[in-house]
Amino acid sequence: LATVGCGTTCYTWIRGSQGTFLDTYQHELGHNMGLQHASTPTQEYGDRSSPMGFCCDSPRCYNAPEQWQLGWTVPITTLNAKNLPAGTWVNTPIPTLLNSNTSVLKVIPTWTARQFVP
Repeated sequence: LATVGCGTTCYTWIRGSQGTFLDTYQHELGHNMGLQHASTPTQEYGDRSSPMGFCCDSPRCYNAPEQWQLGWTVPITTLNAKNLPAGTWVNTPIPTLLNSNTSVLKVIPTWTARQFVP
């Protein structure tokens, strides 16, 4: 259990049985930095691509949207209906985060009926 986006004072409580898992510490630290659970439409912790999802599978990094939210990475480009029309594809090499902080693609699905504005 951790304070989400705690500002100057952060608190984290870890139950003894969970204290041996690195993912537990990553998960709670993620809350302290302002991250929410990595969920799927049907499960609150369902996205296993991040320590903010199900705990304790193996050590892993925060996923690309979380890294962007934390300010750790910058999109190489932003894709939308204007530069990626429906039915087309784009080939964009993505460097590892280790080599560059520009290591993600940002996709704004403006070609769908339901518009999303970040």
